[in-house]
Amino acid sequence: MPHEAGQHVIDLTNDSDEEGVPPPAAPAQAILQHIPAPDLIPPGPPLDAAARQQLYRAIETCPEERLRDILANMVADDAVSAHALFEHLVAVHPPHLVAEPAQGHAAAAAPEIGPRWATCKYCDEEFDLAAEREEFECVYHPGALKAVEMRLPDWDEKVHGSMDTPENRAALPENFVWSCCDRDGDNPEACTEGYHAPQDTEKRRTRY
Repeated sequence: MPHEAGQHVIDLTNDSDEEGVPPPAAPAQAILQHIPAPDLIPPGPPLDAAARQQLYRAIETCPEERLRDILANMVADDAVSAHALFEHLVAVHPPHLVAEPAQGHAAAAAPEIGPRWATCKYCDEEFDLAAEREEFECVYHPGALKAVEMRLPDWDEKVHGSMDTPENRAALPENFVWSCCDRDGDNPEACTEGYHAPQDTEKRRTRY
């Protein structure tokens, strides 16, 4: 039927076109959708130097579990804090974790989303799972320190106790050698290089 002059014709022929359908939300987007957008509320006045210094001191001395509770409450109660902590603590589409060559496995795909920071199970260093992996980022000894009794001929275990203790390995490294390479315990050079790998930690039951 002809339309009257001045009226607009609305074309509905493309309403079912799948090209206009947005793609499914990525895992990170799906999670962030449950966090309310930050309210545009002006922040309170900044802390003065003395108050800020006391806050830093409180962070340094606060028990770890108490800090975890405080952060969890901030996530639950404050959308701005939730978004900021998400950016700092969660890795989205992190690079692949590279398996050890000795294991004969190919590079393993990292989870789509997960904790960003981990401690390496080889060198005990903290590393960022969101950063690109580097071939020689981890330097370590795969073996263990063993005591060399002949280097301390006057050591009497009946009097001094066992020589092979964590305390002696830290205080007297020159009297130990690495089982993997026979280098002295006080030699700063490790014998193996590779990629960081996160420690195998048991799944913790969340309290939140």
